[in-house]
Amino acid sequence: MFHQIRIRKEDTHAQRFLFRSDENEPPTIYIMDVATFGASCSPCSAQYIMHRNAQENELEFPEAANAIQNKTYMDDYFDSCNTEAEAIDRARQVREIHSRAGVNMRNWVSNRESVLKGMGESSDKPVTIVERDSVEKPLRVLGMVWDPSNDVFKYTSNWRKDLIPYVLKKQRPTKRIALSVVMSLFDPLGLLGPVLIHGRILMQDLWRNNLDWDSKMGDTEFEKWLLWIDLLPIINKLEIPRCYFDNINPQAYRSLQLHVFTDASEVAYGCAAYFRITENNEVRCSLVMARCKVAPLKHLTIPQMELQAALLGARLMRCVVENHTLPISEIYIHTDSEVVLSWITSQPREFKQFMACRIGEILSLTDPSMWRHVPTKENPADGLTKWNQDTILSAQSRWYKGPAFLYQTKDE
Repeated sequence: MFHQIRIRKEDTHAQRFLFRSDENEPPTIYIMDVATFGASCSPCSAQYIMHRNAQENELEFPEAANAIQNKTYMDDYFDSCNTEAEAIDRARQVREIHSRAGVNMRNWVSNRESVLKGMGESSDKPVTIVERDSVEKPLRVLGMVWDPSNDVFKYTSNWRKDLIPYVLKKQRPTKRIALSVVMSLFDPLGLLGPVLIHGRILMQDLWRNNLDWDSKMGDTEFEKWLLWIDLLPIINKLEIPRCYFDNINPQAYRSLQLHVFTDASEVAYGCAAYFRITENNEVRCSLVMARCKVAPLKHLTIPQMELQAALLGARLMRCVVENHTLPISEIYIHTDSEVVLSWITSQPREFKQFMACRIGEILSLTDPSMWRHVPTKENPADGLTKWNQDTILSAQSRWYKGPAFLYQTKDE
């Protein structure tokens, strides 16, 4: 991609380098006349050229040009269409636009074989997802493991050899080893939040106890460690559908609602966002994404922690709305803290700085009419702050499907 971008002649001298094959000979001076790997300006230049090329072809291919500008992450393009014919046509147009800039889009992957055949990319070798201890690398989409044959996201825990004794044989780890294990699990959407948060809470306990990096954790922390790593095998069995709602009429998205749940405890706070849709009087819900954080080392009261969770939920709501093209008709944010609900309907200037700043940001992101009270036992975000039924993850659990009351009619 970089090598298809020619540098202006007056700027090429910034890319000089010396090279020689014989150490007894003087080096030869070379100049790179295209963008190079390692130059900090190359990614920015490549993105600019890609968008500029798409804009120049916008009149001829409006949808494909828009897709290139909004659904491309560096040199990776991800898109989704309602029909196979639309997908083939869109992909061909995207490839045509890029080819006009000398960029060849290749290695196409789809959950439908017919789309690959239409692109001339069909392969006799199916894409497989590796299991634990396999030496092969799984297919990844921006770091997420994707199984295109079943169109699901998966999680793999292929541990480094030095970490295996601490995860599988349950040896007592040091703080350094524990941090390596916790950070080895990549979860950008927060779909594993109810499990991963307990590993982060444990790490905070080790920091609070001033444990040295290479000192083994104490008995209390080791008991928590054993409880946590017993949850990790569950991750390998999870299969999370890539599509929020499969086999659904696009017209049903007119009823799409966004529900955000927030919760906090003494050790953590978090939020989870769900889409709710109705088709033929059937309600379907799906987890969109979640965020969770450990409590700060400085002690905060439970109402203050709940306010932190509410702010995180408001930011999550904005993130989901801004990064989806789906028409969201209604937005609701649920908290089990009546104190926070009272604060949100008050003027920020009535409070001290800590609360005033957070309430002010919440009111700038949301409208007070969006907020609702939810009982703690009906709050799925409760799994992000403490051990409960949602800590044991399964594809059909409340954590992924949403609480039962969302499946009732609105007046209920």
